Amino acid sequence: MNTTADPARSADAPSRQEELSFLFAQLVLQQSNMAMMLMGKVAHPESGKVVQDVDAARLFIDQLEMLETKPMAISPRKKNIC
Repeated sequence: MNTTADPARSADAPSRQEELSFLFAQLVLQQSNMAMMLMGKVAHPESGKVVQDVDAARLFIDQLEMLETKPMAISPRKKNIC
């Protein structure tokens, strides 16, 4: 990952830190939406049908749990990323 300043970046552009925070939030929302859909709580966005696959939903929930605990364990000096 390159942490040097980009001279082409405009002054009002989000910082790399803000971009990473946004991407992390987006990842969490995607995982949450997939878990909700696979638990049958929301309809599939393309078919409109309710899908229920508890094992697959559990995988997404486990990944969310991992995301909650792992980032701090991997790199304590980057705690303020999210």
